Amino acid sequence: MATPFVELDSGSNLNITTEQATGSYTAPADGLFGCDFRISSMNNAAATITARLAHTTSGNTLIRSFYFSLPKFAATDTVFGWTFQPVPVKSGEKLVLYLQSTNASDTAVTWQVDWFDGMAADAVKVSGDITAADNFETMLDGTGGKKLTLEQLRINSTSAGGAIDIDNSSYSGVSINGGTAALLIENDKTNFGAVQIYNANATGVALSVTGGGVGFYAGGAAAGMSVQGTGVGGVGLIATPNFAGEHTGSIVGDLIGNIVGDFIGDLSGSVGSVTDPVALTEAYDPAKTAAQAGDAMTLTEAYDAAKTAAQPGDQTKEL
Repeated sequence: MATPFVELDSGSNLNITTEQATGSYTAPADGLFGCDFRISSMNNAAATITARLAHTTSGNTLIRSFYFSLPKFAATDTVFGWTFQPVPVKSGEKLVLYLQSTNASDTAVTWQVDWFDGMAADAVKVSGDITAADNFETMLDGTGGKKLTLEQLRINSTSAGGAIDIDNSSYSGVSINGGTAALLIENDKTNFGAVQIYNANATGVALSVTGGGVGFYAGGAAAGMSVQGTGVGGVGLIATPNFAGEHTGSIVGDLIGNIVGDFIGDLSGSVGSVTDPVALTEAYDPAKTAAQAGDAMTLTEAYDAAKTAAQPGDQTKEL
């Protein structure tokens, strides 16, 4: 456990037949400070010990004194000790310990003063458990090595910076590994997403996902994924495949909205009804749709211009 002791003073061959200053401590900040002292190598005859803790200004002007006079427990004792409880001391002020013995032979005693911070946290036990206190310390002092296991952690915050703020300028801010789902987030607020990720940089990426098999999988009762381009001229979805090898992927499902780009691969399935019809932007040109020699497709039947030619009143949605 962390120690509350902040300074140790000691000495030897001290003549305490008259009052002598031993250790002193200067408060680095406002707080509560006290001391524990010990005397040894005393004469083995009766004596009364007077100890005085002087509280002074930084210029050694006395503010107040705390003192006592007690006989040794047994006349033959050669040791003596006492603890002065913490007292309020302001930054820069001093505490000085003075000792005196009535035994004329106490002319060469050894002494030690341990100064301690009375405000320092020092939990020896947590709910009577010493091990719990030691484990908890590692979680707070940065040494780590122990795990904090909770049934639930609830954080109530109104901070604009978020209830949890994690910053790691060199490596991952959060690393999560799970057996079934690495991260499960639920939100019953229908108007808000369970996860909101924002990157204000004009070219920044709000979410980057890389998977050994599937980089990103989305499933939903109404829609597996809803993608919107909110900026003027924004694109809802940009997909860039890797065609270094043979393309064997497929798109299964419904696409709602405008599709801009090239399709490489097979399209299968029926075409639904066309809503919000618009007129063709230019006259139909059979030459632009007829299969050409070498085209990578096989017509299922002979080309019939009558089947594809635009008829008066026809409306199609522009692709």
